[in-house]
Amino acid sequence: MESNIKKNKVLLLEDKRKTERLSIPVQFYFSLFPLPLDVSSPEWVKPFRVDDIGGNGLKFICINKIERSTVISLKIILPDNPKPILFSGETVWSQCISDRNCSTKLYANGVKFHKMDHEDRKRFVGYISDQILLHYIDSMGQVNF
Repeated sequence: MESNIKKNKVLLLEDKRKTERLSIPVQFYFSLFPLPLDVSSPEWVKPFRVDDIGGNGLKFICINKIERSTVISLKIILPDNPKPILFSGETVWSQCISDRNCSTKLYANGVKFHKMDHEDRKRFVGYISDQILLHYIDSMGQVNF
């Protein structure tokens, strides 16, 4: 029992996230080109998938290894509003997740968000907060962990 508690403490100390992250539906694109970038520009890349997203960052899977500390442009489109949110972020880690025998390498990339426009931030945080509540509170109003 004590060893499990120690392991959990270590995991909690290693996770530097300040907000909850969930796997929720968002359209996400990134670019290695700096903002301002036209929303329909061909430089936007759609990753294979977004694994999780929260108020301060996200993890996505793509064929690109993006070096740590690389500033990238981000575009997020929320399901309830087609107006894209454009801002920048910084890669905090990138890790190959492919099998050695796989011909196409896939990378998981962790990105920390930079400052967003105030109105976009309100819209984004509102959406994330609603999704967190939907995830943890059932139809009877009971909290589920």
